[in-house]
Amino acid sequence: MLHHARDEFGPIEIVREQTLLSLYFGTSSRQSCMDPEDPARLVLSYTRAMLASLLFDPSPRSVLLIGLGGGSLLRFLAHHFPECRLTAIEKRPLVASLAQEHFGLPQGPALILADGAQYVRETPERFDLVLVDAYDGQGLAPALFKPQFFADCRRILNEAGWFSINLWGGVAQPLGYIEEYFSQVWRLPVRDRGNLIVLASPKDAPDSVQSAALRTRADQLQGGLDLEFPLFLRDLQRYRRDSHALDAW
Repeated sequence: MLHHARDEFGPIEIVREQTLLSLYFGTSSRQSCMDPEDPARLVLSYTRAMLASLLFDPSPRSVLLIGLGGGSLLRFLAHHFPECRLTAIEKRPLVASLAQEHFGLPQGPALILADGAQYVRETPERFDLVLVDAYDGQGLAPALFKPQFFADCRRILNEAGWFSINLWGGVAQPLGYIEEYFSQVWRLPVRDRGNLIVLASPKDAPDSVQSAALRTRADQLQGGLDLEFPLFLRDLQRYRRDSHALDAW
């Protein structure tokens, strides 16, 4: 244990686990994980899967992150997309300060202390990609169970933009809201984990996700970003075809 603190939302723990640095919110589930030898690497599989939308838009120019944690996605995007406008929203000031102190947040992105649901309701900004990973020790932030949140996320997306959310532990209620407000919705269960990544876009679905162009792009992205994009593409195709494949989740 390197640090233990508590704010109004609960405990915050920073733990050294062999060569890794992890963030916990008072439960056994890691909220974030960093390899100090390679800070931009995405250690946790669900964070890698959250970027599967890059298959459809490999060059986002603006990204909004709701939920900072230890800043894993922020570090990755700042490293690989240095020209991208990055904005991170974190509700808990103590989480933000500890992330800066222990996890080495990049200097370029904007870090805003605010409630994520309120921010997307009020901001005039538009984004190519919105990433939502907003959990506390009890689960998904309550404000994210409301249909208004998804309507607001749809509003702040550019027309060809993408929305990606991490759902965990069988939380199925938001799926209906996402399907209501977005033209296409893709489900990507994270292998051997309890996470379900939901990708959504306001634009119509492409004719096929089995095209040679997408397979080529998956190989290129894997080589450039060191993420398992061919596996993401296969799983997107699988769960698109077989709705029963999601029953276990």
